[in-house]
Amino acid sequence: MESRDAKTLKDAQTALGKKITDAKKLYDASKDKVKDNKTRDALKKQLDAAGNAKDGKDVQKIKDAQAGLDKAMKQVNGSVKAKSEADRKAAEEKARKEAEAAAAAQAQASSQAQQSYTAPQQSYTPRIRHRPRHSIRHRRFRSIRRRSRRRLYSRRSPHNRPNPTQATGPSAADTDAMRVTAAAPPTLDTSRGRWQPQSMVAAGAGNT
Repeated sequence: MESRDAKTLKDAQTALGKKITDAKKLYDASKDKVKDNKTRDALKKQLDAAGNAKDGKDVQKIKDAQAGLDKAMKQVNGSVKAKSEADRKAAEEKARKEAEAAAAAQAQASSQAQQSYTAPQQSYTPRIRHRPRHSIRHRRFRSIRRRSRRRLYSRRSPHNRPNPTQATGPSAADTDAMRVTAAAPPTLDTSRGRWQPQSMVAAGAGNT
């Protein structure tokens, strides 16, 4: 009976000693990593109580100290996890705000650049269309045609037409004389050494 109780006490003390070692590691590693630092303070109190109960002979107190350490360690782990989650969300929020601020600054810079931009002034020089030379020729040609038409119309005007009441040709007597002269044989022109018709001889005689 006594040997069995001694073995139970020894096992409880060994288990509490291992739990105290784990609790100390967690307490040291959780520094500045918990959301609520009170959880670490509670773990420290349980460590002190467990250290006092470890060397005792009361198995129930040893077991209670071990249970207290388990509870305090769970609270510390939960606080560490909560802080890690909060830090992650804070980092994401910070990154989002920085991105929004950068986008707003870029938009403002772009707006200011557009407002300060002055479009370059462009000078316009109208094109001077030179009249081709062929048009000048065409004008001259048209002017010549107009003058020719005026001359033609002036010739055809009633003032320049012959009067039908006036004699427009030789008389009947002159026509008969011309026929007689043309029918006469030619004569020899000794001064020129060639034969001439009577019409030409008569014309020369008339001139003399």
